[in-house]
Amino acid sequence: GRNFDPDRQLFFRILIHCECPNCRLLREYFDMVYVQRQKEKIDAYCCQNIRFTGEGSSRQGIDVIHQRAEAMLGAFNPIHFEFERMHSIDNIVYGFWFARQKHVGDFLGIPATGRWVEIRGNSVAQYADGLVVDAEDHFDVDSVIRQLTGQDPRLI
Repeated sequence: GRNFDPDRQLFFRILIHCECPNCRLLREYFDMVYVQRQKEKIDAYCCQNIRFTGEGSSRQGIDVIHQRAEAMLGAFNPIHFEFERMHSIDNIVYGFWFARQKHVGDFLGIPATGRWVEIRGNSVAQYADGLVVDAEDHFDVDSVIRQLTGQDPRLI
């Protein structure tokens, strides 16, 4: 059998429930912008020249973040969002999340269906002076489309 090491268990628990300032900022950002739908708060969390990577491309500038939030908020309401695991190394935060959201508006050309969609994804945010300077968001867009259109998931 395995020996229980309380110090190792505590370390593991801290990584999952990290309370460092940058992890708190990332949780607060997602709560404010996506759950509470306060997209005007984006500029308080992200630098103006932020680099964003998602859906296979990298783009630059705060407008990219505003457009992404606008698209998600216009397509889904409400959005229930929870970080399942989160940790940081130096100034980079790694978050693994789950979202459940109702489709109420156009999403990638699919008109509102009223269906609930469940998404698992991850986000990486690099901080400098309390602002995100580099961000990545990854989730299975194909799975979202398939849930909205009533198709079975594609598995590898």
